[in-house]
Amino acid sequence: MLELHGIGACAGVADGPLFRYRPKRTKPRRRTVSDIPAELARLDAAIAAVKTELGALRDRALEAGMNPGDAKIFESQTAMLEDEDFLAAVRDNIQETKLCAERVVDTTGEAFADTLRGLGDPYLAARADDLTDAAKRVVAVLCDQPGASFRDLPARAVLAAETLTPSEALGLDKSKVCAFLMRGGSPESHASILARSLGIPTVTALGDEFDKLEDGARTMVDGETGLVVQCPDQGTMALLAQKLVRRVREDHSLQT
Repeated sequence: MLELHGIGACAGVADGPLFRYRPKRTKPRRRTVSDIPAELARLDAAIAAVKTELGALRDRALEAGMNPGDAKIFESQTAMLEDEDFLAAVRDNIQETKLCAERVVDTTGEAFADTLRGLGDPYLAARADDLTDAAKRVVAVLCDQPGASFRDLPARAVLAAETLTPSEALGLDKSKVCAFLMRGGSPESHASILARSLGIPTVTALGDEFDKLEDGARTMVDGETGLVVQCPDQGTMALLAQKLVRRVREDHSLQT
């Protein structure tokens, strides 16, 4: 039996096979350009496309039952793409280095996000995640890369990811996911906010212990206490099963 402890971000008990999400993210290659105005226009077109995508994601979130206040997380990402300092840094770097837009957006986004995370403020760390997600979306449009794929996700899976962006979380089939586990993140991250809105038990900040998780192994999750147990013994199964039953009864009583 393997027992890990993180930070609970969404209460609830879940039990299912672990599925480790390993997104294919290829770093944009270093490519020089000769027509700077054309490259800047290419950048503007990609940002406009991502803003449209984010608006569509917000609409999907509302349709999925997310409350309007929480759905504003997608507006936060749009705001990051309108940040004057970030946009000025990207444009200046393209003109000075003559590197392609995707490379500059990737490196500048990482630098700005690292600065925000380094300030030690949970709110700013969450905004860093917004910037990272938004920048990756712009890079994906510029490189014509496909979005996240969860085609191999088994039924009632406990999804384990290094981090999970709001757009990735929203792209999941809720009927196939019973819990989220993240190496990083926090209860204040937008992925956690989305998980709470969807009612999916979530544990964040597992740290280096995350690497001990075995793909495919039975995994029980307590999103209230932050407890994660793989290959649980009979006592642990009974304890968490009782908690799950209580949770179902409480939910039922609230609905009647």
